[in-house]
Amino acid sequence: MVAVRLGKIVAAQAHYLYICQVFRRHEVADPPVAEDYAFGNFVAVSLRPDLEIVGVVSDTALRNPEYGRLGPRLSPGSQLEILSPDYLDEVSTEISIFALGTTGPSGPNHRMPRLAPQVGDDVRVMSDQEVAAFHGLPEGLNLGYLGRIVGERRPVYLELAMAILERLMSLAGPEHRAMLAVQLDDLRWKLTLEPTR
Repeated sequence: MVAVRLGKIVAAQAHYLYICQVFRRHEVADPPVAEDYAFGNFVAVSLRPDLEIVGVVSDTALRNPEYGRLGPRLSPGSQLEILSPDYLDEVSTEISIFALGTTGPSGPNHRMPRLAPQVGDDVRVMSDQEVAAFHGLPEGLNLGYLGRIVGERRPVYLELAMAILERLMSLAGPEHRAMLAVQLDDLRWKLTLEPTR
């Protein structure tokens, strides 16, 4: 499987929450499709050749300068690339990435990454094999970051944790699926109670 390049880091909202601008069709030969940056997808942010931050897509924002615009545009849509190339740079998709840990020479680490990415760092989709290895599968199962996600105390983060567990259930063997199913049921229960708090 060829690694899908998603985009580049353009900002950070916190030490563990990064913004990636998704590559547009005029920026790369093979731009990513919506499924590549779907909610809960695992991604890697390249810090150095031997060190990556592992994260998950936790939100999406669409940037559109036409939204809220009352008057007509001077350049017709079919001529924008020629007459207003700067407009094409204003339309974008941005994804939020919740950092889970790192992978490097010493293996996977589920603690808060010590280093933050820099503007311009590459982001790519992780393969199933990389996701499994980050979690210690098939031999074991490590979810050291899960408490940070659930501790955010927002329903969307419970949904994010559920998406992660569902993905891992598809990668894990039967000995780990039962434990993941229990955790998933617990999160579903918390999600039904969350609006009442």
